[in-house]
Amino acid sequence: MDKTAEKFCKLCHGCQLVAQPDPTKPLTSTTFPEGPWKDLAVDLFGGGHSILVVVDYYILHNHEYVRLTCTTSAKVINSLEEVFSCHGLPVTISRQRPAVLLRRVPGLL
Repeated sequence: MDKTAEKFCKLCHGCQLVAQPDPTKPLTSTTFPEGPWKDLAVDLFGGGHSILVVVDYYILHNHEYVRLTCTTSAKVINSLEEVFSCHGLPVTISRQRPAVLLRRVPGLL
């Protein structure tokens, strides 16, 4: 009987929705960047008028932000190209949760 119930639950869509999620992976620390403007975090904030924020992991106070009225991929790419033309191309770009970036960029809001 137990095996029948277990098999039913494994095949039941509703049972899978309320089942325990897979265990989360442990957090891993990142290595400190070798220099400025090598590893960046990027994210968008806002709705109709958005802010594109770019933060340097090496110097957290080294950040750029661009106000956008439209967040199409073409507009975001053009804005990033402008930022990179001033500072050079990074080695890595990661996307951060907005709350993390807001703590790292004082006076943004």
